[in-house]
Amino acid sequence: NDLIDLRANRSRLVEYLPAEKLPQPDRAVRPASQWRRGYLPQANHLWEDFDSFVLKKRGYDAFGVPILAEESSFSTRSEDTYANALNLATGLLDRVGEIDHSKSPRLADICNPETIARAANLWQTRALKGEVRANATTRKNMVARLSHIAEFHVGLSKKQRKLLTKIKTQVRKTSPKSNAMSPPRLAWIKAFDKSPAQQRAVHAMPETLQREADAILVNWPNLKKKKRHKERMRALSLGIAAVQSAILFRGSAVRATNLRCVPFRGSGIQLNMEAESGDIELSIPAALVKNRVDIDAEFDPDARPIIEWYLSEIRPRLIEDHPYGCKLVDSDFLFPSMHADRPMEETTFASHYAVGVEAAGLSMTLHQARQITGYLILSADPSAIGLVAAVLNNSIEVCEAHYAWMDGVKAGREARRLLQQARAQSKQHRVGTQTRAA
Repeated sequence: NDLIDLRANRSRLVEYLPAEKLPQPDRAVRPASQWRRGYLPQANHLWEDFDSFVLKKRGYDAFGVPILAEESSFSTRSEDTYANALNLATGLLDRVGEIDHSKSPRLADICNPETIARAANLWQTRALKGEVRANATTRKNMVARLSHIAEFHVGLSKKQRKLLTKIKTQVRKTSPKSNAMSPPRLAWIKAFDKSPAQQRAVHAMPETLQREADAILVNWPNLKKKKRHKERMRALSLGIAAVQSAILFRGSAVRATNLRCVPFRGSGIQLNMEAESGDIELSIPAALVKNRVDIDAEFDPDARPIIEWYLSEIRPRLIEDHPYGCKLVDSDFLFPSMHADRPMEETTFASHYAVGVEAAGLSMTLHQARQITGYLILSADPSAIGLVAAVLNNSIEVCEAHYAWMDGVKAGREARRLLQQARAQSKQHRVGTQTRAA
């Protein structure tokens, strides 16, 4: 369908395209929990209890004032993961009619050994039916978080604690290790390892996307006049993806959340572009990073032209001349949204990157870009696992679990080399030890 929209610029493809656009299938989406925050009035008590749990986790300062999320080890992101676990459990239980809509459940009604075990079994049933991935860690994470709420906030008897420990052990034994890379991602990175073309595409991605975007920007007024909004939007998506890849591969392989929320000016500036020296530095405080570690990175020189081009050609059009008339605000965020105090929405941010990745001939998510960084470092120096951990802000244990497969690949190659050497030596003539004397 995208090619049909661009058929005027793709004349050689016209004969291969259908006459009309193909109908789009309905997206299969799991229904959200009716007991999520703000949906059912009966859920108010449940979320009041949850807010009390969050407040207790963050604690109070010496004056009895609640500690803010930014200053606590229990960040907003951590709060969201626990809320998601609660939403998942209530959704599973509600779909089989195990939550009474005539009552207002409390957190203790969900976070107890019996109900947690029931939710875990319902998830396992869905996995056996093929409705969800059987090798995902979702079930284990849900049980771990609901169990923590039960132990930390709700309060359990000695008998209940013993039962909950048994449940957690059973779930942990039947779940994949969370440190290991998921099978689909592992298969993807192994395919990437065998494809020099994809590796070249990653290295050239910022310039590739910039060139294609520039080819559209040249005709910007014409395209606007002809109301070819999709082409203009494609140029902006390519520009956003170009600067995303420049930061990820030539600066710092930060997580998607940190990349999306980067301010490039103002009091909270994180992306600092020195005008005199030409240097670019990224500095993100530990409070905003998942692993609570400061990020300080210097960029490669060839990242600057891409970022400057984005700031002069792409970002102004996003704000002042959006193809679909969206009223984006010129905020301090590198990637603007319709609100001055918020960066670009998560799904929008990821969709722009997906457009760029496809244009570069690749297939990867923002998170897989981090895995590529680790792969490229270890390809150059197999012993640099500590460096990979530092660059990705991960523990060494996680990095070892993610990239252990590379040791097997290298061992196989080295083994083949030694076997070939042995085979060659076996064909060489050797003087026998039983030769007769002349």
